[in-house]
Order: sequence, then structure tokens, then C-alpha cells
Amino acid sequence: MKKIVLKKKFIIPLILLVFIWIFISNNIIILFDTDTCVGRFQYKDKDFEVQLSDEDAKVIIDIFNGKLIINDSPSCGFDESCSVKINNKTFCIASDLCGEVYISEKDKYFSLSEEENQKVRSILMKYGFEFPCI
Repeated sequence: MKKIVLKKKFIIPLILLVFIWIFISNNIIILFDTDTCVGRFQYKDKDFEVQLSDEDAKVIIDIFNGKLIINDSPSCGFDESCSVKINNKTFCIASDLCGEVYISEKDKYFSLSEEENQKVRSILMKYGFEFPCI
């Protein structure tokens, strides 16, 4: 009888931890510093892709890491023509000045603080991005 109770005490929390891990891994951004970071911009007469420096990539990756991903429908404009590709994930930066980012492969969004939004945009503007680009 004690063996069954002990097994239940360990199995139920273990199952719960697995479900929590699945939820977290699908709803929080996890990137690594070694990821490649390429900016894509197409607006008016500009059309380019550019490899971001390691330093700039690290700043953007640090900002995006740990963000909670949500299902939403913000009124901001998003398109891959204004995006940052980090490995196999495309992060579309709002073409207006909105602080939301769209992950095209997941069809989900996450929010940036005003400071983070300004930092990401200032980095991308060094490479020729323009904001707003609507």
C-alpha cells in the first residue's frame, strides 16, 4: 500500500512538471547568443538583407529572450519585409512605432517595453531600416 502512495506522490508532480515544461517551451522565446541574426528590409527604394554584427545581434537576442508569446490581434502592421531572422524564426517588427513583434512561424506576438522598442529600432536603423515604414 505504501509503494502505491509513494509512486502517486512522485508520478503526479512529475506529470505536472512535464505539462508545465511543454507550456513554457511553446510560449516563451528561447534564443541563444550563437544564433545568426539577419535583418530584412524592403520599403520604397530599399530592398536588402544584412547580417547584424555579433554585438547588435546579442542585444536583440537578449531583448527577445524570455518574452511571453501570446495569441493576439494588435492593430500594428507587420510584414516580413521589416524583420529580423534569428536562425529559423522570423521576427516581424511593427512597421509603425508599435511595441509589438510578430513571430511569423508561430503566428503569435510578444510585447516590448518602450525602452526595448527604441533600442531594437535604433539598432536596425544603423543598418538602413526606416521607421515608420507603412
